[in-house]
Amino acid sequence: MSAGLILDGRSLTVALVVRHAREPGHSVAAAAAALAEVARSRGIVDAALARGETIYGINTGFGKLATVRVPPDQLDRLQVNLIRSHAAGVGTPFDVTVVRAIMLLRANVLLRPTSGAQQHVGPQQHDCPHHRRVERRPHPRCMTTDQI
Repeated sequence: MSAGLILDGRSLTVALVVRHAREPGHSVAAAAAALAEVARSRGIVDAALARGETIYGINTGFGKLATVRVPPDQLDRLQVNLIRSHAAGVGTPFDVTVVRAIMLLRANVLLRPTSGAQQHVGPQQHDCPHHRRVERRPHPRCMTTDQI
Protein backbone atom coordinates (compact mmCIF):
# COMPACT_ATOMS: atom_id res chain seq x y z
CA MET A 1 0.00 0.00 0.00
CA SER A 2 1.19 3.47 -0.80
CA ALA A 3 0.57 6.81 0.91
CA GLY A 4 -2.59 6.70 2.93
CA LEU A 5 -5.57 8.91 3.41
CA ILE A 6 -7.16 9.63 6.76
CA LEU A 7 -10.86 10.43 6.47
CA ASP A 8 -12.36 12.78 9.03
CA GLY A 9 -15.64 13.79 7.39
CA ARG A 10 -14.43 17.31 6.76
CA SER A 11 -11.16 17.71 4.88
CA LEU A 12 -11.47 15.45 1.82
CA THR A 13 -10.70 17.39 -1.36
CA VAL A 14 -11.64 16.76 -4.98
CA ALA A 15 -7.96 16.17 -5.78
CA LEU A 16 -7.73 13.45 -3.11
CA VAL A 17 -10.91 11.76 -4.33
CA VAL A 18 -9.57 11.71 -7.90
CA ARG A 19 -6.18 10.38 -6.81
CA HIS A 20 -7.59 7.58 -4.69
CA ALA A 21 -10.22 6.64 -7.26
CA ARG A 22 -7.72 6.44 -10.11
CA GLU A 23 -4.90 4.79 -8.18
CA PRO A 24 -6.23 1.83 -6.15
CA GLY A 25 -4.07 0.42 -3.44
CA HIS A 26 -3.72 3.51 -1.28
CA SER A 27 -4.59 2.84 2.32
CA VAL A 28 -7.61 4.65 3.70
CA ALA A 29 -8.45 4.91 7.37
CA ALA A 30 -10.86 6.77 9.59
CA ALA A 31 -9.49 9.38 11.97
CA ALA A 32 -9.87 8.35 15.61
CA ALA A 33 -11.46 11.70 16.47
CA ALA A 34 -14.03 11.26 13.69
CA LEU A 35 -14.91 7.78 14.95
CA ALA A 36 -15.38 9.19 18.45
CA GLU A 37 -17.71 11.90 17.11
CA VAL A 38 -19.68 9.30 15.13
CA ALA A 39 -20.07 7.21 18.29
CA ARG A 40 -21.29 10.27 20.23
CA SER A 41 -23.72 11.15 17.44
CA ARG A 42 -25.02 7.59 17.27
CA GLY A 43 -25.49 7.65 21.04
CA ILE A 44 -27.83 10.61 20.62
CA VAL A 45 -29.84 8.67 18.01
CA ASP A 46 -29.97 5.55 20.18
CA ALA A 47 -31.09 7.57 23.22
CA ALA A 48 -33.89 9.18 21.20
CA LEU A 49 -35.03 5.77 19.96
CA ALA A 50 -34.97 4.44 23.54
CA ARG A 51 -37.25 7.33 24.58
CA GLY A 52 -39.67 6.32 21.82
CA GLU A 53 -39.10 9.37 19.66
CA THR A 54 -39.96 9.30 15.98
CA ILE A 55 -36.95 9.82 13.71
CA TYR A 56 -37.51 10.12 9.99
CA GLY A 57 -35.98 7.25 8.04
CA ILE A 58 -34.77 5.45 11.14
CA ASN A 59 -38.09 4.36 12.58
CA THR A 60 -40.44 5.75 9.92
CA GLY A 61 -41.03 5.08 6.27
CA PHE A 62 -39.72 7.42 3.58
CA GLY A 63 -41.41 9.99 1.36
CA LYS A 64 -45.18 9.50 1.44
CA LEU A 65 -44.68 6.91 4.20
CA ALA A 66 -42.82 9.37 6.45
CA THR A 67 -45.69 9.37 8.94
CA VAL A 68 -45.84 5.57 9.13
CA ARG A 69 -44.04 4.32 12.22
CA VAL A 70 -42.02 1.12 11.80
CA PRO A 71 -42.17 -1.32 14.74
CA PRO A 72 -38.88 -1.69 16.65
CA ASP A 73 -38.50 -5.34 15.65
CA GLN A 74 -38.57 -4.28 11.96
CA LEU A 75 -35.98 -1.47 12.08
CA ASP A 76 -33.09 -3.60 10.83
CA ARG A 77 -35.23 -4.82 7.96
CA LEU A 78 -36.16 -1.22 7.08
CA GLN A 79 -32.49 -0.28 6.74
CA VAL A 80 -31.68 -3.39 4.67
CA ASN A 81 -34.60 -2.66 2.36
CA LEU A 82 -33.43 0.94 1.97
CA ILE A 83 -29.98 -0.22 0.90
CA ARG A 84 -31.47 -2.76 -1.48
CA SER A 85 -33.70 -0.15 -3.08
CA HIS A 86 -30.73 2.15 -3.68
CA ALA A 87 -28.57 -0.70 -4.99
CA ALA A 88 -30.94 -1.46 -7.85
CA GLY A 89 -30.30 0.11 -11.21
CA VAL A 90 -30.37 -0.36 -14.92
CA GLY A 91 -28.05 0.58 -17.72
CA THR A 92 -24.35 0.49 -18.33
CA PRO A 93 -22.29 0.11 -15.16
CA PHE A 94 -20.19 3.01 -13.98
CA ASP A 95 -16.47 2.72 -14.55
CA VAL A 96 -14.75 1.22 -11.51
CA THR A 97 -12.96 4.55 -10.94
CA VAL A 98 -16.30 6.32 -10.57
CA VAL A 99 -17.52 3.65 -8.13
CA ARG A 100 -14.36 4.04 -6.04
CA ALA A 101 -14.93 7.81 -5.90
CA ILE A 102 -18.57 7.35 -4.91
CA MET A 103 -17.66 4.91 -2.14
CA LEU A 104 -14.91 7.18 -0.80
CA LEU A 105 -17.26 10.19 -0.76
CA ARG A 106 -19.97 8.16 1.02
CA ALA A 107 -17.50 6.89 3.62
CA ASN A 108 -16.33 10.43 4.28
CA VAL A 109 -19.88 11.74 4.74
CA LEU A 110 -20.67 8.91 7.17
CA LEU A 111 -17.74 10.07 9.31
CA ARG A 112 -19.30 13.49 9.85
CA PRO A 113 -20.51 13.92 13.43
CA THR A 114 -24.01 14.67 12.18
CA SER A 115 -24.45 11.39 10.30
CA GLY A 116 -25.87 9.36 13.18
CA ALA A 117 -24.38 6.28 11.51
CA GLN A 118 -23.35 3.24 13.44
CA GLN A 119 -19.63 3.47 14.14
CA HIS A 120 -18.64 0.46 12.04
CA VAL A 121 -20.29 1.77 8.85
CA GLY A 122 -17.73 4.44 7.87
CA PRO A 123 -14.59 2.30 8.24
CA GLN A 124 -16.23 -0.66 6.52
CA GLN A 125 -17.28 1.56 3.62
CA HIS A 126 -13.91 3.23 3.10
CA ASP A 127 -12.05 -0.07 3.24
CA CYS A 128 -13.75 -1.63 0.19
CA PRO A 129 -12.57 0.37 -2.84
CA HIS A 130 -8.92 0.19 -1.90
CA HIS A 131 -8.76 -3.56 -1.57
CA ARG A 132 -10.26 -4.09 -5.02
CA ARG A 133 -13.66 -4.98 -3.53
CA VAL A 134 -15.68 -2.65 -5.68
CA GLU A 135 -19.30 -3.28 -6.41
CA ARG A 136 -20.84 -3.16 -9.87
CA ARG A 137 -22.91 0.01 -9.93
CA PRO A 138 -25.29 0.75 -12.83
CA HIS A 139 -25.91 4.33 -13.89
CA PRO A 140 -29.06 5.64 -12.23
CA ARG A 141 -31.73 6.00 -14.85
CA CYS A 142 -35.30 7.12 -14.60
CA MET A 143 -37.88 5.16 -16.53
CA THR A 144 -41.18 6.59 -17.63
CA THR A 145 -44.34 4.52 -17.74
CA ASP A 146 -43.96 4.48 -21.57
CA GLN A 147 -40.72 2.49 -21.18
CA ILE A 148 -42.06 -0.11 -18.76
